Amino acid sequence: MCSDWNKEVYRSRINNAGQFLRFEAASPNTEEIEQYRDYALSIARDNSRQLRALVLGMTPELRCMAAEAGFELISADNNPEAIATYQDWLQEPARSQEQIIRGDWTALGEQISGGVDVILGDGVFGNILGLESHRELLQELISLLNPGGGIVLRQALIPRGFPVENYESMVLLEKYRAGQLSDGEFGLAMRLWGMSRLAYNPDTCLLDNKIVYDYYDSLRQSGIITPAELEVIRRYYFAGKNMILTQDCWEEMLVSAGLNFEVQPLTGRDWYSYYPVYGCRLTA
Repeated sequence: MCSDWNKEVYRSRINNAGQFLRFEAASPNTEEIEQYRDYALSIARDNSRQLRALVLGMTPELRCMAAEAGFELISADNNPEAIATYQDWLQEPARSQEQIIRGDWTALGEQISGGVDVILGDGVFGNILGLESHRELLQELISLLNPGGGIVLRQALIPRGFPVENYESMVLLEKYRAGQLSDGEFGLAMRLWGMSRLAYNPDTCLLDNKIVYDYYDSLRQSGIITPAELEVIRRYYFAGKNMILTQDCWEEMLVSAGLNFEVQPLTGRDWYSYYPVYGCRLTA
């Protein structure tokens, strides 16, 4: 996973720490968590025993959902800042029953015995900076699954026919000021797409977020955007690189790994179109 995930990044995602609330879009909202829950429970319905859920990362919303749904919970992250920031966001008794593993996602088989039944992740593969590394992680996750298990992932991607011209920074800014975009729709789109002409390399599929945020800082200094607008944009701050695949590339990778997948499209938020939740099961 990218080493640029630090305390500043994790804290920028928090809306209200006392109420355990984070900003939506960068974090899955209630509708998206319900999608995760539906996929996870569809796996549970095929089994009579208590099942184990593995959450990749310390995403509080996924950990809470899995614990409330009755799964035995394992959470895995290689970043001590993530663990320190979010380990106490679960309520008892789930907090004391959760197993937290600090370790590389590609080596979890060395630390988890007995397999898992569902694997949950939010934006996981965007932090894996190489196609071969994507394939290696998929195979590692598949190797952890018990029979009948599945993987549920929210994945940022470039959809087929994506109108990139509608997501340039000045277009997004105009829409936001006109009230056509919510804070979450504006902030996430400005990060992922607003500077894609300069910051995204279609040959490597890498987005350089440092270019993105340096440019927005310069817009603020020149008075083109306001402090309040920059504050919304910086809720989604990240200074490293992300890998953003096309929809076709991502789905081909899933199929090549031996996974069936389904996507139930949501409506009502702009990012639902380019940040869908995939429910994956092994091909029979």
